[in-house]
Amino acid sequence: MSMFTWMMDVTILNAYTLIKTTRPSAVEGLSTREFKRRIADILTSNEKQNKRRREVEAKKRATETLEEVVGMDTSLHMLTPNSTEDSSGKLVCHLCCLRNSKKEGSIRVHTVQGRLSR
Repeated sequence: MSMFTWMMDVTILNAYTLIKTTRPSAVEGLSTREFKRRIADILTSNEKQNKRRREVEAKKRATETLEEVVGMDTSLHMLTPNSTEDSSGKLVCHLCCLRNSKKEGSIRVHTVQGRLSR
């Protein structure tokens, strides 16, 4: 047990004892272990919500296919595969090539509404 966790434990025990002494009806039937668990839940509730949100967003991103992202009406890109006979066979954004981008014919990574598309 590190010094920090030891001090947290002592602080929680002191709080439990203080509440039990001043307002016994507030902790009636509540064990020390349950008191610690409730405090831990309160202190970690924000991080738990953030973790759930990140998991949902990651799952949502994983289910979207490239065609769904690029084929959206709001997309400013149109990916076209090149044949391996004429080029390296890499995907190229046709619209970016038409706009005379600096690196014509190479892979361009674009952000489409916060998601990466190639």
